[in-house]
Amino acid sequence: AKHLARSCKDMQTDAAPAGDNTYDEDGEKLGAFLQDYTEEDEVGNPLRKYMKVLEQVANREARRVDIELDDVAEHMGEEMAEKVRRNTLRYKEIIACAIDNVLPAPTAAAADRDVFDVLMEERTRAAAAAASDAVGGVDPNNKVPAELTRRYQVFVLPRVKDKSVPLRQGKAKHIGSPLTLQGIVTHVTE
Repeated sequence: AKHLARSCKDMQTDAAPAGDNTYDEDGEKLGAFLQDYTEEDEVGNPLRKYMKVLEQVANREARRVDIELDDVAEHMGEEMAEKVRRNTLRYKEIIACAIDNVLPAPTAAAADRDVFDVLMEERTRAAAAAASDAVGGVDPNNKVPAELTRRYQVFVLPRVKDKSVPLRQGKAKHIGSPLTLQGIVTHVTE
């Protein structure tokens, strides 16, 4: 299914002005961050925090990848953390592409095949048949977007030092950035 997925480079090039490689460079840096970031566990041993999470994703034990802006600031600097904070939606996609590039191979036996696996195998077979019939190989417009083939979601967590905002003070300028709201829950249902 790898050849069906639209490459991350294509998506980044679509949105970037001609000659601007900023997103590509940031994607490479974020990939290195995901591989290299370490913190100490309870005993004091170094632990590759994000690679451990990515291994769980590869083994289908987890579906969520939380990226903490405090970790980004610590490892890559305040400037990168601020770029991610100001343009979170774009950087979530860039981080997802970086994850696609550094995602380790599964170490545990895969769980039973699900509907998604069956549909992707059928799509791959149909694309291979169409490519063998067509002149010039695989049609580039017949690719599955990477967003649809991912088995995880990326969440960017705000900095600890960011202040919470009262619910009624959330404005349009906050759209697209992590925001911590302050409020009171008055009713909860199941």
